[in-house]
Amino acid sequence: MAYGVALVVSGSRGNRLLFLSTECLVVNNFTTESINEPLLNELSPKILAELLIPNPRATNRQFNLTVDQWRFLGHCKSCTNFEASSQTIFNVVFVIMGSVADTICHHVTDRVAAGLAHEEERVGYLSNQTMVMMQVLEEEGEGNETLHGSMFPYLMMLRRQCHLACLLQRVLQCVKEKKLYVAERINNWSLVSMLQHPNKLGDDLVRPYHAVLLLEDGNKLLSELPTYCSPTFVRLLKVVSPPTRSLEQISVDADLPLGLVVQLVAHLIEWRKAIAIAPLSENNVYSTSQHAQEIITEEMKSQFELDFNNCNLIEFLSHFSQPLPLRDHQLDYQMRLSDTEDHVSTEGGQFVQMVGWLLRRHLIIQLHIYIFAVPQCPPLEASSVISKEDNDLFKRLRKYFNGSHHLEEIMYLEDMTRSELLTLLDKFSSLLVTCTLPAS
Repeated sequence: MAYGVALVVSGSRGNRLLFLSTECLVVNNFTTESINEPLLNELSPKILAELLIPNPRATNRQFNLTVDQWRFLGHCKSCTNFEASSQTIFNVVFVIMGSVADTICHHVTDRVAAGLAHEEERVGYLSNQTMVMMQVLEEEGEGNETLHGSMFPYLMMLRRQCHLACLLQRVLQCVKEKKLYVAERINNWSLVSMLQHPNKLGDDLVRPYHAVLLLEDGNKLLSELPTYCSPTFVRLLKVVSPPTRSLEQISVDADLPLGLVVQLVAHLIEWRKAIAIAPLSENNVYSTSQHAQEIITEEMKSQFELDFNNCNLIEFLSHFSQPLPLRDHQLDYQMRLSDTEDHVSTEGGQFVQMVGWLLRRHLIIQLHIYIFAVPQCPPLEASSVISKEDNDLFKRLRKYFNGSHHLEEIMYLEDMTRSELLTLLDKFSSLLVTCTLPAS
């Protein structure tokens, strides 16, 4: 796990270890855990500073040092301050034990270091914070020869006086808690945001026939966007809900090129702000997820009641116990409501919102139609029903009849309408087997 975070700066007074924290942040207070590992106890700040500042030729690249069971992973940067009067070399380093993934720590330190370099070149932020740290360090007694016992009062003082120390502590806490998303503003200006576990989801997995289901409130997402955000992205966010329209329809409504819409949606998905689903339609088949009972919590039940006029989550979810088209689920729900004396009226729009609520939390899943060709069955001969063109089209589509492509995927890949594809499948039904399954 990530055990600590350090900041080392090289300047006119040599290499200085200005910050090293290995403590856990608890709400607004800090615990008093001290460093209890022999290696870190025995090393002096001066020795650590020399170890963690590489040769100037190794700056602006990843830093990796192993000493016994400890690993120091960081990103060493070289930058010129805003007055262009001096150059500063600094290193933001995670102190880790065990098998923490190098990519995660390097990813985070790279972003933080880039943000610090930008603010140093813009307004001299790092130089200012370095002076604050050095002043506190001198007041708290830099002469201590080991880290044990000497760093704690220094850290407590820094947290009261130094914005950068607090920022590094918060970043450490995010990494320790394995939070998915880290977002901090350096000097209340430069936004440093990153994913600790990127999806690596390309826009090749987002199709024009998909809809967008936001995982957070759209207005909340808009309020969190940085001031320099593209107006195009803002325009998209304003029209993606509700998830009843495909990306093709959204591109028309937003007056944006389809390719750009697909890329922006892929970006939303990568940042865990949305998921791609089939547009909510009365013909879509949905069923309760087999993992629903493991997912549901008391907090989730309370939130559902709060969001939907005291509707019971378990009772509403029971309507999806059988795989049926959405229109049948809605009809069943409305019939059950009409049988109760004191029921809450649920209009079509709210029902769609409730279904979206379940989909966001993976409590229900959509089932798609997949097609399998019967083995060793040649295409039928041309007849009054099956033409030569039908046979040729069937041969072309046969590569999809292996259970790997559902109807919507085939329609997209072959530029066919649903009626055209279903008509062809009906003609060759004796050679095919269809199954309704979750997306593969």
